[in-house]
Amino acid sequence: CHRAGASCAVAALGTAVTREHAQLAARFAKEAVLLFDGDAAGQSACKKAMPHIFASGLRALVSPLPSTQDPDSFLKTHGPQALADLISRAVPAIEHFIATGVSPDMTIEQRAQAAQALAPLVFAMPSGLERDLYSARLAERLGITTEKLVALSRQKSAPRRSSQQEPRPSPQ
Repeated sequence: CHRAGASCAVAALGTAVTREHAQLAARFAKEAVLLFDGDAAGQSACKKAMPHIFASGLRALVSPLPSTQDPDSFLKTHGPQALADLISRAVPAIEHFIATGVSPDMTIEQRAQAAQALAPLVFAMPSGLERDLYSARLAERLGITTEKLVALSRQKSAPRRSSQQEPRPSPQ
């Protein structure tokens, strides 16, 4: 990233972005442009970083890479200007995950899975108008009501209660 002119760039070891990383970054910047590997693991790591980014008060943007590339391979293949252009076209993180996680041709089961995967990201955003608008957009794209999406997020955050009986001690 530094070779592409992004002098205020850091890399987490592996893909483990912690709350402390995000808080430290927030001391130096107002927004974070996440540039993870384009494969499924990189995108998953990007999603996992989102609650930490939001909690730190940073504005979260994503610059998606092609699925076969990481930032270094993209730089080597396309050059510094292409990487700088990619970073400059970063989109709000929630926009990116809704656009890539929900499509019109999804089955009911796929929509349910998308709701379970994306609702926690939307509701990790600080309270406010943006969160309400993104929850409405996600609900609309999934074909459900905003109330159902809110209920899903509450259900996911509530402690689980076992419907099974207390375990019996094993005979000795």
